Amino acid sequence: MSDVTHERGPATATRFVALTFAMGWGAAAMIRAIAGPMDGPLDPAIEQPARWAIAAFSTVFALAPVVCTVVLARAAGIRLRLWGLRMPAVSTLLVMPLVALALAAVATALPILVGISDFDPSGAGEVERLANARSIEALTLQLELAEDPQPLKATVLRGLIVGTLFGVLLAPIIELPWRGLVLTELSPPGFARAALATSVLAALWWLPLWLLVGTGGFRSAGAVLAFAAAYALLGIPMAWVRLRSGSVIPGSVLAVSLSALSSLPRLATSGGTHLQLELCSLAAVGLLAAAALLWPPRLCGSPAEEEV
Repeated sequence: MSDVTHERGPATATRFVALTFAMGWGAAAMIRAIAGPMDGPLDPAIEQPARWAIAAFSTVFALAPVVCTVVLARAAGIRLRLWGLRMPAVSTLLVMPLVALALAAVATALPILVGISDFDPSGAGEVERLANARSIEALTLQLELAEDPQPLKATVLRGLIVGTLFGVLLAPIIELPWRGLVLTELSPPGFARAALATSVLAALWWLPLWLLVGTGGFRSAGAVLAFAAAYALLGIPMAWVRLRSGSVIPGSVLAVSLSALSSLPRLATSGGTHLQLELCSLAAVGLLAAAALLWPPRLCGSPAEEEV
């Protein structure tokens, strides 16, 4: 086996999950108490202090996993390199944005093929969806489209660049705790169980924040739940590439690139709801997850355990 299977067992992962969920979900509860439900208005009398408080607790939420990871690594005498904080091969790194683009293309094609939407690269379909949802973002997008009436090329280019750069930079925050620590230390028998357990935990972790503030350009609870399910499924190929490459960085680049390209199906189609489009994205990611489960990664011999 590779460096992701060794003799410490699940105790470190269990401590991490307990500490992280206590800190993060506590912060999410504070955000809910201050901000109210998704789409709920803030009291104008306390709007500015409330926004500062929400930003502070959101930061606590986002950083809790990596803080717990570093603390547990120090306590156990483990180098973060053992949990995948290392640079992968450049070829592996560069192919991840292309995989994300392929997924976004499939997610765009599916609603057209099943008759939910029509191809419309003008972005007008998304303006209509946002307007139907009575979102102020409809006006913002309409103004942006007035300056760039053909937004797809810029969306793809920006998504590939942003996904690669921020995927590398954010890997310690979004991937090291989950496909790093948890996948390494949990180690249930077989790739499928390890990948599924890690993916579900990561999606459950982010779910409260997504439900509170929305994600992916929409603020519908149903669409957010579909987004969370897609993220959980995406965790399976992310675990695959983590084990195959020995690094958490390619999976981070894949996730951030797909997030940066997530507006592509909405900008390129007219008709359908955000929930329907997100379910098509879920199906696209499900195909990749199924392939990862059918062809699990081949692992090489394990290096000696490292200490701080």
